[in-house]
Amino acid sequence: MKSNFHIIQLFFAFLFGCHKEEVRINTQASEYFPSKVGNRWEYLVTDSTGTAEGVKKYLLQVNIIGSKKVVDGKEAQIWTYNYPERVDKVFVRIENDTVKIIDWAPYIDPKAFNFPKTIYLIPFTENKMYNGNLYNYRVTKADTLKISNISYFNSFLVSYHYGGPNIHYNDKIYFKPNIGVIKLDMVHFDSGPIDHQTWELKSYTLK
Repeated sequence: MKSNFHIIQLFFAFLFGCHKEEVRINTQASEYFPSKVGNRWEYLVTDSTGTAEGVKKYLLQVNIIGSKKVVDGKEAQIWTYNYPERVDKVFVRIENDTVKIIDWAPYIDPKAFNFPKTIYLIPFTENKMYNGNLYNYRVTKADTLKISNISYFNSFLVSYHYGGPNIHYNDKIYFKPNIGVIKLDMVHFDSGPIDHQTWELKSYTLK
């Protein structure tokens, strides 16, 4: 299965038809890690998953659609990632300086947020390494990035690795404070063909 931190495709006509959408950039969020309901990010995705279909390109939206009180009695936000063939969801919770991300399920183990698969400490600190049970990531300062004719300064590169039985994730996440993920290069192996995707931020709307 393709990963989370992860993804949303709109209709292929947006890319290959006569419609060509202009890049829209609004004001930044007041939050370091934007997390308000109604936030949305749109990415141009290049998907070169190791299948006979070859390289695919599409638009993808990530949306924060609401929040839900889970079994530990605390609220978690619901983020959606819309693929051509499905919509994935994750729960995201920010507790003090910690961002916790777990896969969505109708029933959530009460201990899930104590031991999430994905966790980040914010604000990011340059040249810091963080180690978990099955994951680790290193934060470095990113060079100036030009994406969709927009230059992004003072962003961070988070080099993330997750490993387990028959599963390995290697992600390069480019994060701009008060905006979110501006670029992603991910290579995932999960008991099947290698999933390789790159995302580049095309537009965003923050509350």
